[in-house]
Amino acid sequence: MLSDEERVALVTYLDEQFDLEGEIPEVPEGEPARGRAVFAANCAQCHGSTGAGGVAGAGAWTPPVTDYDAVTIAEAIRVGPFEMPRFGQEQISDQEVGDVAAFLEHVGAESGTPLGLLELNPVYASGFAFLFAVLILISALWIAGRPTHFPDSPSAEVPPAPEDDR
Repeated sequence: MLSDEERVALVTYLDEQFDLEGEIPEVPEGEPARGRAVFAANCAQCHGSTGAGGVAGAGAWTPPVTDYDAVTIAEAIRVGPFEMPRFGQEQISDQEVGDVAAFLEHVGAESGTPLGLLELNPVYASGFAFLFAVLILISALWIAGRPTHFPDSPSAEVPPAPEDDR
């Protein structure tokens, strides 16, 4: 969310004030197809197959990651913010980071559905199932409460039986 100049100023400030080592990563140009494979192997379990986010277990909510620039993606992979694990060079190379960023940029550019969903993650699927169940219940109650009047059926009064002349 910061401009390049603001990011450099922040890193410089943190380095000077707290003696923290840090640098803004240089993200190489990536290939979305290779990034898809890396993302599927390392990231999709929590962020969903298209980076739409969702629930990662133990109640941890993972944000959508398709709207971030390549530097932000690279920093998140290397630092591991919040509940996210940190991925070092031995797990995801710099080139693979570029590939993941290219994949997420490509997926973020896709239009998706009218609601903006690229996939139906467990949170949205549960909500959809709940609303569908409520709709079925309301429909069943409405149908059960309707009066049953069938004009072609015999009336409730039974005509008298013909008399026997014996």
